[in-house]
Order: sequence, then C-alpha cells, then structure tokens
Amino acid sequence: MKNPLAIGIDIGGTNTDIGLVNPDGKVLQHKILKTAEYDDHHPYILDIAGSIRAMLSESGVSEVAGVGIGAPNAHFDTGCIGADTANLRMKKEIPICEMLQRILNIPVTLSNDADAAALGEHIYGGAKLMQHFVTITLGTGVGSGIFVDGRLIHGHGCMAGELGHAIVNPLSDRLCSCGRKGCLEAYVSIPSLLNAALEASGESLSVNEVFDRYFQLLGTKIRDDAKPVYGYTSWYRHYQKINENIIQNDLSGMLSQRFRPDVFQIDDGYQSAVGDWLAVDENKFPNGMKS
Repeated sequence: MKNPLAIGIDIGGTNTDIGLVNPDGKVLQHKILKTAEYDDHHPYILDIAGSIRAMLSESGVSEVAGVGIGAPNAHFDTGCIGADTANLRMKKEIPICEMLQRILNIPVTLSNDADAAALGEHIYGGAKLMQHFVTITLGTGVGSGIFVDGRLIHGHGCMAGELGHAIVNPLSDRLCSCGRKGCLEAYVSIPSLLNAALEASGESLSVNEVFDRYFQLLGTKIRDDAKPVYGYTSWYRHYQKINENIIQNDLSGMLSQRFRPDVFQIDDGYQSAVGDWLAVDENKFPNGMKS
C-alpha cells in the first residue's frame, strides 16, 4: 500500500471528530464539526468531506487507505446511519458511506460507535489482546461494545449490546430519548446529567427541552463558579446520588453475570466534569477495571 494513513471519524450527538491517523493509532491531524448544529445530513456530509480535504491539504498527504466511521445507530452492512437516531437532529436515514465515497473517491466503512471504540481498545488500548471485555461509551448517549472469545459481537442489524436502552428501573418516570422510561441512558448520559441538575434546581422540562437546553450550553464548562449562574448548586451531589448505584451495582453486576468480562471499561466524555464517582467495585472484576 502506497500510503498506510487513514481517516477516522467519530460521530457523536455533540461533536464529530475527524482525524488523520497512522497505523500506530496516532492522530496526526484533527478537526471538529458540531454535529448538533445540523438537522439536514446533506450539508453535514459536504462539511465532513470538506474537512477531510482541508486536512489532507494542510498535511501534504495526497491519498489515504480509506475512511473509517463510528456513529450511533450505524449499520456496517448497509453503510447507513439509521433514521430517527435518538441523539442526532438529522432524522432521515444517512447513506454516509455511499455519499462520502462518491465525493472523495476513496473506500469508506461504517461501524456502530461503541463497537468501534471497543475494537480500538482491542487493537491499541487497555483491552489489547484481551478475549473478553465490555466497553461502555458515555456521552450524549450511552453505547456498548462487547468482545467474547476474541470476537466483537454485532448481532442482527448490528444492534447487539445496546445497553444504553436496557431498562434499569422499570418503575421510573424518567423518559429516555428513545421514548421509553427507565433506560440506562436516561440516567447516565450527559443530557441526563443536565436533567438531574435541572430537577435539583426545581425546573421540570421535557426530553426535547432538556436536549435543547443541553445544546445551548455546549461549549460552556460548568465549573463550581458557574453553578450559581445556572442555579445548579447541588447538581454534583444530586447526580451522584441518583446514578452511582446504577453504574457500580446494577450495570456492573448485570454485565458481570452475563458476559464474564476480564475488563469492564468506561469510555466517557464527561469524567472531568463529574469527578471520581465512576469508581466501581473491583471485586466484581478481579482482572481489572479501566475508565
């Protein structure tokens, strides 16, 4: 192969990260698009292609091996991001592989974002060469990638291991972005953190209103000195009280019994914001915990 470099794209509900990556997994160039600003996938795809072209031009690279994409509700068999993806404003099916390949004239492949994260951990990260592990991704949504016997589990429609929409509290009134109540994502995603903070401050909002408020606050780091501004004086304590048992006991216990992983990994987008409450019971996973 003339050029072993590749383009990696991580599509989240908040940001889209685009990187020029070498075979060792090192990111040589990096650009970001604000996913939350798009409600139509056509300009979004054009902006991704434009960012890739600009990055290649700036780095003096004329060609790459291909483009790999991790996205929510992604189907590697069709190359499409499914319609009505909970944490995207773009609600139509997105044939992202076909569109980018047509524009850039290079191979493009797609995977569920949590599966891609698990595969990356297996090749480059904390689960390197491990045969049995679970990676949980926490951000705008909650995803999971599961390795058993050294193989990534895809399942029908590439939807295996969607633990974010597992019901952890069947008696809950907390509405998830998928439309059901009591899902894990309704407790431990970033918008749910905001929702818990709003509840603590006496506000009551619908799921859509919570997402609107969340997107309005993007880019604002909520520090101790910012909490009085938004009226979230007890959000740390409130969020910890609601969620620590779910992560430490319910989720880790469920995964331990069902998959017997060597490692249970938490790959989160807000650890710096919520502090160290993500500590988990190491006795349940004697071979180690990683976050």
